Amino acid sequence: MDEAQKTAEFMARIENGEKIEANDWMPEEYRNLLIKQIHMHGVSEIMGAYPEKEWVPKAPSIRRKLALNAKVQDEIGHGQMLLRLAEDLSRPYGRGREALMEDLLNGHVKFHNVFHMPAPTWADAGVIGFLVDGGAIITQAALLESSYAPYARMLKRIVAEESFHMQYGESVVLALAEGTTRQREMLQGAIDRWWEPMMFFFGPRQMGQTEPDWVRDTEMVRNNSGPQSQARLHLRRQAHSEQRWVREAVMHATALATV
Repeated sequence: MDEAQKTAEFMARIENGEKIEANDWMPEEYRNLLIKQIHMHGVSEIMGAYPEKEWVPKAPSIRRKLALNAKVQDEIGHGQMLLRLAEDLSRPYGRGREALMEDLLNGHVKFHNVFHMPAPTWADAGVIGFLVDGGAIITQAALLESSYAPYARMLKRIVAEESFHMQYGESVVLALAEGTTRQREMLQGAIDRWWEPMMFFFGPRQMGQTEPDWVRDTEMVRNNSGPQSQARLHLRRQAHSEQRWVREAVMHATALATV
């Protein structure tokens, strides 16, 4: 069967509602689109942990610290699972997880615009969990019927966990909204900072006088030129370099086990 015939049969499977598994034949265009989507999603989950990670030691109570630390761990875990999917898809091109992560550090793959923004107050941590994660749930839920079965299965877990993250954020937001005048002002300031970048989850649309600056936000992602872009990439490069010995030790142990 030639390439055109295989592609026609492949598209017929998708149109019939069939799911594609990792070991199934797929057109190169389909594979590359999957890699692009899942790769960006994975690195965005990892970079998305940084605005909240900085608030773990500064959270106002031990209960809040523990909850936020668990959320950060979940986000990093989502990123690592997604990179595993991207790694499987990239294997025919001889590219592993190390190369996929280096694409982020070298600027060859971008992460979501919201994670380029500063989080200067405790209210920002709550708004990220409540509104930003809420926006992520809406966009990710739209992909639950993805034709690529491994991605669809993983998204079910990610969306379920993100719903807990949203409830956590809601708890912080409500506590601040019911608090002192200073706490309410802090919450309003965080909402004012985050509403515009958050709208990027849903794409350009007409909003009258409150229209976000789409050009500025697009350039921020394209050039990693946001307020915290380079600082967070520096932290990621530092972690990638300092943890290299762990990855090498694991790979060495795996190699010995298969001898």
